[in-house]
Amino acid sequence: MGDQYRAGLSRIRQSPIVVFCFRYRAALGTLVFAVATGILVMHHEPWRDEAQAWLIARDTPNILALLRMGGYEGTPLLWHLLLMPFAKLGLPFSSAQLLNVSIVTGAAYVFLKKAPFSFFNRLLFVFGYFMVYEYGAIARSYGFFVLLIFVCALCYGKRFRRPILYACSVAFLAQTTLFGTITAFVLACSYTIEGICSTGYTGLRKYFMYGFGIAFSGVLLAVAQLLPPLDLNGNVQQWHIDFFRVGIVVGALFEAFMPIPIQGIHFWNSNAMLLPDIHPIAPSHGLPYLQYFLSEGIRSVFLVIGIALYPFSLFVMRRIARVPLIIYGLTSFLVLAVFFFKYFEGARHSGIIFILFMFFAWISAYYSRGFDTTIHMGNRPIRVSVILTFFLLPQIIATPIAYAYEMIFPFSSSGYVRHALVGRGFMGGSTFVATYPATYATPILLDAPVGRVRFFSLEDNEERSFMLWNRTDAISSSNRDLSAQEVVNRFERGFYTGHYIRGILILRDTRDRDVSAELSHLFRPLGCMGQSTTISDEMYCIYEYIPSSNRRRSILYD
Repeated sequence: MGDQYRAGLSRIRQSPIVVFCFRYRAALGTLVFAVATGILVMHHEPWRDEAQAWLIARDTPNILALLRMGGYEGTPLLWHLLLMPFAKLGLPFSSAQLLNVSIVTGAAYVFLKKAPFSFFNRLLFVFGYFMVYEYGAIARSYGFFVLLIFVCALCYGKRFRRPILYACSVAFLAQTTLFGTITAFVLACSYTIEGICSTGYTGLRKYFMYGFGIAFSGVLLAVAQLLPPLDLNGNVQQWHIDFFRVGIVVGALFEAFMPIPIQGIHFWNSNAMLLPDIHPIAPSHGLPYLQYFLSEGIRSVFLVIGIALYPFSLFVMRRIARVPLIIYGLTSFLVLAVFFFKYFEGARHSGIIFILFMFFAWISAYYSRGFDTTIHMGNRPIRVSVILTFFLLPQIIATPIAYAYEMIFPFSSSGYVRHALVGRGFMGGSTFVATYPATYATPILLDAPVGRVRFFSLEDNEERSFMLWNRTDAISSSNRDLSAQEVVNRFERGFYTGHYIRGILILRDTRDRDVSAELSHLFRPLGCMGQSTTISDEMYCIYEYIPSSNRRRSILYD
């Protein structure tokens, strides 16, 4: 019986289908990833951060003007530069989503084909939460960061034999995001130091030219884009020095290795283990106290495990190779310093820490046997591939949660607002459309009809499509916090200054007060949208203006 079983198993393994799937497993895995991510993108409604990059690429007049936006956006503008031809040609925003899926799919193929891990672990990573959702479904520059950091890993083993190729990959990595700039800077320093130490000072000129000359030129170009402009908003200039921001850093480390969102409509940027009001994990069966004890106990265990995973990753890296450990520790420290002093981290930001861990685990194979080796924890040998699986399991657990809720619920309500305005004929040139605050209304301009490329921003008192976050006139907080009467005054001034027939006011519904009562004598409510969308703060209320010709003269000359 055993011989028959082994013979049958051998025939299955040697069958043409199995041989084909095994031979082209990386390509097949990439195909499945592309299809799964593509389906997810088809159900993803773009939100304000995605729209901001697209509208900047569409409405800045030239490349030089685009590069000047880096200081306002806080990021190098390679992603915006890639979007520019698509946006300038008048293509829909879906082309940006398709571009992002193509980039992340390329990153998935490079990882599945070349990463020095078991194929099982490679699949776990590629179909994990960050790759599928944060960097795949949401069209931003982070997917490009992932692709280029994997290209750097691919070239890392040949960095001294083919220095130009490696240095160019590092230089392009610096253009992706602020985190890409940080990573590229550390890699360029490491490359130069290793080159000098391995060849002596006789090789100083060669490695200075290639490593310092090319890689650091890319870093300097990125830094030049990030330099703050003279009219930088004071709020953005601010550096946070607050002990309580340690919690942000700890939370980022936890979410990087344990990114399991809550089960619900507002799953994005949430964590089931960090929120105190999570749904109980254990069934109650009529025992509420036991239910609470079990759920809180399990949550506490996961909290301890999640917080310990980052120092454990340093420990594992130390046992494998010292150089990747030093570079990984320095890079992650600088990224966490950004969280502490500047950013309020989100899931897409904390995911950078996990991507860095996978990258430095990859290049550790060039210093030792990598993740095929065995390390000793105490007196017990453990295969590092098993440890890597332990790191990857939370990622794969989080994916179906985000995938399911993205498919079920709309991500942003901006699409509903856009379709409502188009359906009622309010997007034409004869309609004055004003928004407050404009930050939340930028996605409404995506795929707008010809002639409607800007809205009137009440807080800035001018027409705009994208937000110039750090304007000089935005330093005054009074410009950003308008009363209902000031909203009316600015709206009417803008309406009667132009030659408009109708007026539309789009307000963000904060639920703090009944704004419609304050505007009822001048505006007719058309409806509010966004109560059942993933982003809870993108709730819009639309009002139609009731013009009165006898107020025109007094408003224009007030």
